Amino acid sequence: MSSDGIESNARTAAGAQPAAALAATQVGAARALKKPGIALLLAFIFPGLGQIYNGEVAKALVVFFGFFGSLYAAVQSDPLPFVFFMPLAFLYGVVDAATSAGRINQAAAGRPSEEDLAESPAWGATLVGIGVVLLLNNLGWLRLADFQRFWPVLLIVAGALFIRGSLRRREAQEASGETRSQD
Repeated sequence: MSSDGIESNARTAAGAQPAAALAATQVGAARALKKPGIALLLAFIFPGLGQIYNGEVAKALVVFFGFFGSLYAAVQSDPLPFVFFMPLAFLYGVVDAATSAGRINQAAAGRPSEEDLAESPAWGATLVGIGVVLLLNNLGWLRLADFQRFWPVLLIVAGALFIRGSLRRREAQEASGETRSQD
């Protein structure tokens, strides 16, 4: 066999590997596609179900416990703050399920999204925090009823965190815009 034949076979084999990898990637991407309408419908039927459809189990648990925890708290204690949290948790779950499905599809199509598709550790930390507070309440070391009048502090802290995150993103965008304009 001539050296030209060997080089030709090597080029063909090398060309076959990327083609096979591309085909495997396309098959994997087809499996990863989610239908935002189905995610929305599932989240509408039951809180957290749309997130499970999208493969975001930790987020699904937070939505589930956010809704049903608010329902439980509204029944067991003063309903005033918790009746507002129930529709917020429900609507967040519905909207998030549809938008997450869209982000998953964008990533599968090779269009990067601004948000990372990996579940944030904050979802797990939220579940741990809720579990610790409920455990302390059940053990009698913490009485949630004593904190009933201070629930607006949660809204203040959440609002402050949203503002801080928004300002940081804006600063990062401005800094990356300045870097690009200098290049």
